[in-house]
Amino acid sequence: MPDALQELVRNIATWPIAALCLFLFLLLNLGFEARKQAFGGIKSLDARLWYSPDEARDFLKQLDGRNQRQTYAVTELTLDLAFPCVYWALFSVFLFQLYSPAYSRLLLLIPFGAAVCDLGENVTAAYLAWSFDGTASPLATLGAMFTATKTVLFVVALLLIAFGSVSALLHRS
Repeated sequence: MPDALQELVRNIATWPIAALCLFLFLLLNLGFEARKQAFGGIKSLDARLWYSPDEARDFLKQLDGRNQRQTYAVTELTLDLAFPCVYWALFSVFLFQLYSPAYSRLLLLIPFGAAVCDLGENVTAAYLAWSFDGTASPLATLGAMFTATKTVLFVVALLLIAFGSVSALLHRS
């Protein structure tokens, strides 16, 4: 798996691809902000580090009726499905460019794992929104586990990019 992932990233690891991914990353974040504003500023499930089934139920109850829950579910399967693909590519290009092939081979698993967990989180959140009947679902715990794991891996990837960037700058000096 690490070799296949490294080969895939090798094919996209260019600075123009990184620039495109950065642009899309920022654009998608604008979409998330618009969604948050449309929902009255309520913090969505995937923007939390952890949530219980009761907190997921309360979030879904706060949305203004079935239409907002459907809108939330649709954005989980559009904006929120595109986002992990974009940040996976962006982070992977940076890690590939900043680290040696021996290191990047393993480090690429971190943004990949974050993206996979993010996709699991999004599908779970969409299902919870579409199937919401006013009660707490134990499936929310699975979604929260995806969210927490995604968040940790996302932050680790950012730290590795920051460390690699500083290291590269110091080596050029």
